[in-house]
Amino acid sequence: AALAPRILRAKKEEAEWVKNFVSKHKVDLIISDSRFGFRHPDIKSVIISHQLNLQFPKGWSRVGKRAQKVNEKWLNEFDEVWIPDEENHYLSGELSNSSLLKSRFIGIQSRMIKEEVERPESDPYILCILSGPEPQRSILEKKIRQQSPQIKEHVVIVGGRPDKPCKIFNCANTTYHHHLDTKTLAQYIQHADLVISRSGYSSLMDYYQLECKSMFLIPSPGQTEQIYLATRMKEMGICDFSLQKSFS
Repeated sequence: AALAPRILRAKKEEAEWVKNFVSKHKVDLIISDSRFGFRHPDIKSVIISHQLNLQFPKGWSRVGKRAQKVNEKWLNEFDEVWIPDEENHYLSGELSNSSLLKSRFIGIQSRMIKEEVERPESDPYILCILSGPEPQRSILEKKIRQQSPQIKEHVVIVGGRPDKPCKIFNCANTTYHHHLDTKTLAQYIQHADLVISRSGYSSLMDYYQLECKSMFLIPSPGQTEQIYLATRMKEMGICDFSLQKSFS
């Protein structure tokens, strides 16, 4: 509920940007990555989304039903909804389960490519990938950095901070990168003994694409979608997860 004004404002600003752009350029197709305002009534507009069926915690059924109606209304304003998953709902599960007639599955999508690459580290390592909004990103980083010296394995942390210089810091058994480019990050994921990360949908698609062999998920607090996806991965026997407050 607290995010509603911000979402409405963003939708209005996006629609205004598209209107101005279309007035100056010839546009045949608009593809929106989960941006509800990124469409035009006179041009075929497609939205990419796996969240057709929103998930809410217990006790939020009334608010959830209202939000679901708004979500469906906004999705239906587009000519098509493209779902980045297989038709069997492999990754998205109930999230993509909807009666929307204009939806179609386009397969699991990832910016990463699986290649035969050398190990980026000489020794085995645990890879911790941080992401998401503050302050939760920093809270998880602090927990991991405090605990990493207590284990024997080499720990590689990717801070998820592209705003910082791409520098490497070494301390005890830990190597810290503010961020890594796509190709290098894929290399680290492919060779990690264990990947610890959030359970965001884009991350799960990347791990699927790279055939990641071992994962452990920590959903962002308050993000019911990530909690649902982490729970689903555990139920499917793919990996385990922990809530951030109890992560060790």
